[in-house]
Amino acid sequence: MNHSREWIREVFVDKAKLFLKVLNSQWKRGEEETSYITNLLRKLGVSSGSRILDLGCGNGRIAINLAKYGYRVVGIDISPAFIEDARKKAKDHNVEDKVTFIVGDARELSSLTSEYGPFDVILCVWTTLIGYYNNIDDDIKIFHEAHKVTRKGGYFLLLRTMNRDFIALAHSLYPRCSFVSELENGTVVIEPSI
Repeated sequence: MNHSREWIREVFVDKAKLFLKVLNSQWKRGEEETSYITNLLRKLGVSSGSRILDLGCGNGRIAINLAKYGYRVVGIDISPAFIEDARKKAKDHNVEDKVTFIVGDARELSSLTSEYGPFDVILCVWTTLIGYYNNIDDDIKIFHEAHKVTRKGGYFLLLRTMNRDFIALAHSLYPRCSFVSELENGTVVIEPSI
């Protein structure tokens, strides 16, 4: 197993409960971001009722809010804990009939989503998985899989990206760079090492 896969598994699966606190701190921002995303979708001619895949959906802050706007959304994340929380939140927000959450690896999109696609839009928002792997072939595979499940003329939108390359740049500019998330009951500080 290579280092990047260990990192991804450690943060998003093994230590999911800690990162879930960070994701929950993003929910208010998720409502605002979804408003901007829906405006962009409308400008692109993607109307309510269209099929959207939220890739690396976390605990559903974008997918659930898109469902509130009437989109049919599938969210995929590698973390069972995030997906479990997203399903609970979908019920809490009364959109469980408009959004589906799947535990899975983005490099296997075509097999994971065969019954739901093709998609009009694929979204990767905030902690996108593009750039999480040290092997560019994994990124290429994700793009290839995304292309397979997107309808002709559909869109792949990579928004508000936070990935290994961004962290490497920040670390090169500010060697003691930390990412801080203020939570209701504390603070999470992530100090990446490159």
